[in-house]
Amino acid sequence: MRLACVLPLLAAVGAFRLPRVLRSSGKCLSSSPASSQKERNSAQHMVLESASSQVLLPQVEQDVGEGLYNLEDWASSFNSQVREFDFTVPASDIEGTLPLNLVGTFFRSGPGRFERGGNQYGHFLDGDGYVMRATLKGGKVHFKSRFVQTEEYKVEAAKDAILFRSTFGTQPELSLLKKQFGVSWHPRNVFNLKLKNAANTNVVLRGGKLLALFEAGLPVALDPTTLETEGVDLLGGVLKEGLSTKVEGMSEALQERLGMGGCSHTAHPHFDPVRDVMVSWSWYALQKEKGLPQETVMEFFEWDKDMKMLSKSTHTAPGCAVNPHDFALTPNHYVFIENRGKVDLLPYLSGLAGAGQTLSTDPSRPMLLHVVPRPGPVDALSEVATEVSAAALTLSTDPSRPMLLHVVLRPGPVDALSDVASERPVLLHVVSRPRVADALSDVATEIDPAGSSAQLDGADATAQPGPVGATPGGQVGSLASGVKERAAFVVPMEPGFALHISHAFEEGGRLYVFSSAWGQRGITGEKLLGEWGGVAPDFSTGRIPMTYLYRTVVDLATGALVEHCVVDGMERTSTEHPHVDPRAETTPHARYLYATMSNDVGTSTPPQGICRLDLAGLEGSGSPNAGTRCARNGIQRWYPGSRQFTNEPIIIPKGQVDAGDEVGIESGSGDAPPSGVYVLTTVEDADSGRASLVILDGDDVSAGPLARVWLPYFPHQLHGTFTREVFTDAL
Repeated sequence: MRLACVLPLLAAVGAFRLPRVLRSSGKCLSSSPASSQKERNSAQHMVLESASSQVLLPQVEQDVGEGLYNLEDWASSFNSQVREFDFTVPASDIEGTLPLNLVGTFFRSGPGRFERGGNQYGHFLDGDGYVMRATLKGGKVHFKSRFVQTEEYKVEAAKDAILFRSTFGTQPELSLLKKQFGVSWHPRNVFNLKLKNAANTNVVLRGGKLLALFEAGLPVALDPTTLETEGVDLLGGVLKEGLSTKVEGMSEALQERLGMGGCSHTAHPHFDPVRDVMVSWSWYALQKEKGLPQETVMEFFEWDKDMKMLSKSTHTAPGCAVNPHDFALTPNHYVFIENRGKVDLLPYLSGLAGAGQTLSTDPSRPMLLHVVPRPGPVDALSEVATEVSAAALTLSTDPSRPMLLHVVLRPGPVDALSDVASERPVLLHVVSRPRVADALSDVATEIDPAGSSAQLDGADATAQPGPVGATPGGQVGSLASGVKERAAFVVPMEPGFALHISHAFEEGGRLYVFSSAWGQRGITGEKLLGEWGGVAPDFSTGRIPMTYLYRTVVDLATGALVEHCVVDGMERTSTEHPHVDPRAETTPHARYLYATMSNDVGTSTPPQGICRLDLAGLEGSGSPNAGTRCARNGIQRWYPGSRQFTNEPIIIPKGQVDAGDEVGIESGSGDAPPSGVYVLTTVEDADSGRASLVILDGDDVSAGPLARVWLPYFPHQLHGTFTREVFTDAL
């Protein structure tokens, strides 16, 4: 049984970018009289001790951005919240002024409960899914939260006991063994590979469906108005229940009898703002008839606004041990990074360890960047250049007739071309951006004024070879007639561990990818989750690596890696959960990147701020001022204080604006254009024991909140979404 079927959420650990604790000169801050204010201010990136004999030091201005935190404070972000809420927030709990043009609903998901029957879960990422909803309208806020009532959740709630195995280490255990020997084991764990669906990683709204997502399982549908759980959603029969593993040559009926033949669904769908589609993917492990398992099979789906499937394509990753956690879109490709690891399955199969506890990082093998073609004829027409030959111009020139203005459609369905008309056929040379050798290069098509489709000269349905030196990585599903298929390819990078991808785009024949990741120095070959489990993550060992913001550049014509490095100016900045304006996610026009931020001193500490990076100075940014690898205007930062911890930022467009103005496309004036967005996040405050909803202006993150809405406590969260729709009558 291959690891990919039992180890699907390992990359999700990046959702918390948990820190290693760095102690300067072997000391740590205390409240001893001998510890002067000067010592405290100069002791960068230290931990504030939380022993009972010590008290929290007062925050001073110099502490901001230095990674100072209290272990007990951070641990309090992982206390269970067993209550569910439904109320309108009183005006006294709203600081500042809520923007009147910010109307809609914010959904967020994360682990909410961390114990059953007095027994602590083995890992916080095994916590039961807890969905919160904050509705903003007319300067008011309504708050609602509920647990995702999966079948496993209801069974465990009825018995008040841990009855199912979970991905990261929580499982049934015999209390005597646990007390006497510290061993978590139960005979029913042996060869029991079914994992509990925690439904705790993300929540997405599409086609009237609110889906709670967990990539070790299937989507769970919720009612967006009541947050009641409706049950597992197979997305119209596209997905299938059962263990996410298949055996080559075994009949489907037999696999179903054995509980296999199913799949799991990603917790990270992405949206293409140009085509107005949502793209998601499922995965399963394919066990070969002979030899060791060799393939993880991924199926990519594109959905319209009503959740009707528009396309489906398949990609295989040979030898992939760790299921990818996140991916990105361009107009022509799906892009994801495969992390490499070493596996010891015996403890899991024997019931002694959870699936996630069997993986170690592998510093000897490179990460792999998979570049997978998106299906559909639009990829052949995306960002193309049209040339009319001099001969054609000569033949068609007629001074007695008016010039014709030809409007070239942006990527869309083929039948959209039926509206393009001319008085006579015009020969156009459609030159595809350099992507794959010999595929779609220098092809020509005739657009017939009476016709309703475009035919590419010489096109056929056979897959083309990938770029020179690239490794074929899979196949794509059938395309519309007349469009050549292109092979996926794989680009080796340096060893590391990728976490999240903010965006990707294509420009000048190159692919650009921005991601958060652990660098090669942080990959030591130790157990991946060794310091992440227990009641709260343990930072004191110094074994959890710092998370960096990387930029990766690939030559699409050759498949060669041009660059994979930390963004210049960010070498000492610990940052995670990167996002850009969703209206520019697949394009070169994302001017600003937003993320959670820990510190500026080059170590790994909890997330305690939000930052904005101006990408305008980066080569390949789409800016006329580009040409270097360094961000032109640096970073804007907001830190709420050393006792407060920030979550993933959600980027919300302020309204309907012109793409060339407020989205952030370089205007050429030399001044940073307005971002046109609000930045929404949640914050846990250890001082008050509450959480809050914070709204920042994307134009001036450093200025702090426009508004802050105080809410009941809820634990540190993972991912979420915002919609302009409102699902309550309370406001």
